[in-house]
Amino acid sequence: MEDTFQVRLDFVSLLRRLNASQQSIHKVLAFADRHAAKSSGDIWDCLLSECGKASLSSRLNILFLLDALFTDYASSHNSQSASRALLLSNFRSLAQRDLPALIDAVVPSDSWQGIKLNSAVTIQVLTSWRLKRLFPQEHIAELLETIEERKRK
Repeated sequence: MEDTFQVRLDFVSLLRRLNASQQSIHKVLAFADRHAAKSSGDIWDCLLSECGKASLSSRLNILFLLDALFTDYASSHNSQSASRALLLSNFRSLAQRDLPALIDAVVPSDSWQGIKLNSAVTIQVLTSWRLKRLFPQEHIAELLETIEERKRK
């Protein structure tokens, strides 16, 4: 059994190698799934922390990771497992709480380049989440408006 510190180190290592491929995303999700029971809060903290300091493209990959978790992974054939249900439940509540900070990291207000590179895809992901009703509608609407406002500036 790995201790919490080792889980954090291993997860950060996986996040730093994360790319937009389904294989890479599912590798990270499988790791999170395996450690959900004891470390979902720590895993989430690592995800937020890395999103705050990673490159713009890596931040977008983290958003893709969350999109895969909340959409594809949630509906896959193994979604009935207890650890998967725990991971989804924990991450959805944590995401709802931290979504403004996450979106701010992916589409930073102080980076014209970040807005130009990441806003369109982030809008697509958020619109998809709104259509699937993954989070409160007004919450997603506020985030979309924030991104649009950044684009206008």
